[in-house]
Amino acid sequence: LWIGTQAGLSRYDGYRITSFKNNPVDSRSLADNFIQALYEDGRGRLWIGTKGGLDRFDRDTQSFIHQHIAPGSLSVTNIIGDGKD
Repeated sequence: LWIGTQAGLSRYDGYRITSFKNNPVDSRSLADNFIQALYEDGRGRLWIGTKGGLDRFDRDTQSFIHQHIAPGSLSVTNIIGDGKD
């Protein structure tokens, strides 16, 4: 179960909660702590919309890959699949 809040992203695996937050010195952390949208695509990839942009969670490294959509700050409030995943 994934839970997005204004203070970061949390995952509950049935036993414990793991929290993920932005760390300004870690480029593989969340773009921003204010989570506004969550979406899991057909390939099982988790996409996270934040006030700071769009991230994809890398399950292997337990880190985030920033999606560079537009220069400057970008707030992502909705994520919709294109039906191709």
